[in-house]
Amino acid sequence: MHRCLAVPELLNLIFKEVHTSAKGGITVAALARTAKCFQDVALDTLWEKQMSLVPLVKCFPHEIWKETRQEDGSKQLSFVRDPNAEDWGRVKFYASRVRAMYIDPCMFMGFFSVTALAPSAYLILKNCLGAEALLPSLRTFHWANPEKQEAEDLASLLLLLNSKASNVMIQMGKWNDESIREIVSALNTFGENPSQLRSIQIKSSPCAPLEDAVLALGIRQQHLLDFKYNWNNQMSLETIAHLSGLNNLREVSIRADAERSREFFLWARERGGHFFPSLQLFSLFTDSVDVCEKWLNLIRQPDLHSLNVCVDQPPTAAAFHDFLTKLTEHPARDALHNVHFKSVQPSPRNNSLHMVRPDTLAPLLQLNISQLQLEPGAPIDIDDECVERMARAWPHLTVLELNAEWRRYAPAGLVPSVTLKGLIPLAEHCPGVGMLALPINTDVSGFEEDYEAGLRPAGGVSFKQCYMLGVGPSPIEQEADHLMIAGFLSDLCPDLMTLKTSWGRGQPMKEAGEGETSLDTESQEMGEAWRQTEKYAREMARVRRQERAWMEL
Repeated sequence: MHRCLAVPELLNLIFKEVHTSAKGGITVAALARTAKCFQDVALDTLWEKQMSLVPLVKCFPHEIWKETRQEDGSKQLSFVRDPNAEDWGRVKFYASRVRAMYIDPCMFMGFFSVTALAPSAYLILKNCLGAEALLPSLRTFHWANPEKQEAEDLASLLLLLNSKASNVMIQMGKWNDESIREIVSALNTFGENPSQLRSIQIKSSPCAPLEDAVLALGIRQQHLLDFKYNWNNQMSLETIAHLSGLNNLREVSIRADAERSREFFLWARERGGHFFPSLQLFSLFTDSVDVCEKWLNLIRQPDLHSLNVCVDQPPTAAAFHDFLTKLTEHPARDALHNVHFKSVQPSPRNNSLHMVRPDTLAPLLQLNISQLQLEPGAPIDIDDECVERMARAWPHLTVLELNAEWRRYAPAGLVPSVTLKGLIPLAEHCPGVGMLALPINTDVSGFEEDYEAGLRPAGGVSFKQCYMLGVGPSPIEQEADHLMIAGFLSDLCPDLMTLKTSWGRGQPMKEAGEGETSLDTESQEMGEAWRQTEKYAREMARVRRQERAWMEL
C-alpha cells in the first residue's frame, strides 16, 4: 500500500469523492472492511451526514426494535422495549461520527420506501439519555416538527441541542406553555459559549418568551455568520447596532418600524463607517416600502444576493415600481438573484392604484433572477407575453411565486390572463424551475385539438424538476375537463408531487358583505374541482416517471 494512503486527511478527501458517486455508499462501506487504516475514515464518511435517526436505532440489538408497515404503505421503526446500558455500545460507536443531522418530514413526503422513526422512539431515547448527548460530535442540524405530537417533538428537538452544534436550523409550530419553558431553558443553556454558534435560523409561531430567548442566544454569539428569525416584536436600537457591527455576518433578519429605523439611521450617521459589512442576505420586517428604500440606501454591499421584505402597508403600483427600480440601481444589482416581497395587509378592494401589471414588474427584467416571490397585497394582472419576457430574461430561474397565497381580493370579474399554454415558455427557457405558483386561466382551447389527437399537450416541452405547482385562487368549474387540465400539467411538470390552491382551505375568512364578490368566501365546489385535478395530475405524473425509469433500464 502506498504510504500516502496512510494519511487520514488524504483518505478523507478520496472517500468523500467516492461517496458522492453512484453507489458510493456501498463502495465506502467496502473500503471500511478492506484495511484497518481505512476503517475510521471510511466510517466517518458514511456517518457524517444523516437524514434520520433510523440508521442509528437499527444499530441497537435486533430484538429491541421492529419495523412495521403503516396503512398508507409507509414503514415505521419503533422500540419493542427500552434499551438498557448494554444495548448502547454499538450505537455510541457510530453516533460519535455524526456531524450533521436532518429531521424534517417534508424531505421524504410521498416516498413510502423511506422508513420513519415512530414518535414514541424519540421519547424513549431522551428518557434513556437524560442530559447526555446522543450525537456528541454534532455540528449542524436541521429540525422541523416531525410528527405534530408535542411531547415526542420536544424530545426529538432536545436530542439535537448539544454544546458542540454550531449551525442550527429549526422550524416549529405552536407549543403549550410547559413545552415553551423547556425550550427556552434549553436555548439559554445551549448557547452559553459565545464562540460556539455560526448560524442561527429559526422559524416559529408567534411566541414572546421564545422570541426573547432566540434574540438573547444571538446576541451572546461573537462570530455569527447567519442570524434569522421571523420577528414579531420590534428590535431595540442596541440590538440592531450590535448586529450591524458584526464583521462576518452574512445573513440577518431585522424588525424595525419607521420610528426605530429613523433612530438607527440617526445613530449610523453620527457614528459613521460601514454597517453589515459582509451582508449577503437581508430580511426586513417594517412598515412600508419607503422605509425599506432607506435601509437599502444604508446597506450598499455589492455581494447582497438575497432580499426578503415584509411590509405592513401594501404599496401602490407606482411605489412598488419605484422600489423595484431602486433595486436595479443598487450596487448589488449584478449579485441580487433572490427577491421576496410580501405585504401583510391587503390593498383596498377594487382600487386600481394598487393593481400590479407588467409595466410595474418591468424593472426586474434587468436583474438575473433565480428566485422571485411576490405577495404585494394586491392582484397581479400579467399575461402570457409578460411570462415569456420573464422566462427569456431569467434563464436560471428556480422559483417563481406570484400571489401564491392570494385569497379573494381580486376585483369582480378579473380572470387570470396567464393561460396554461402560456406556461410553456417558462419550461422552454427556465427548465430548472422547481416551484411555480401563479393564478392561471384554465381554458383548454389552446391545446385541446392536440390533446384529442393524442399529441403531447405541452408540445414536448417540460420542466426538469418542477415538483410543486401552485394556482392560488385560479377559478375552475366543476364541469371543466379536469382530466385534460391534469394531462397538460403532468406533461409540463412530469415530476409533479403537489398542486396547491387557496380554494377550500378551511373556514371562510369572513362573511361576504355588501359589494363583495363571491370570491370572498371559500368555495368547497371550487376546492373539490382542484383536488380532483390534482389527483389526476399526480397520478399521470407518477405514470410518466415510471415510463422514464423503464426506458432507462
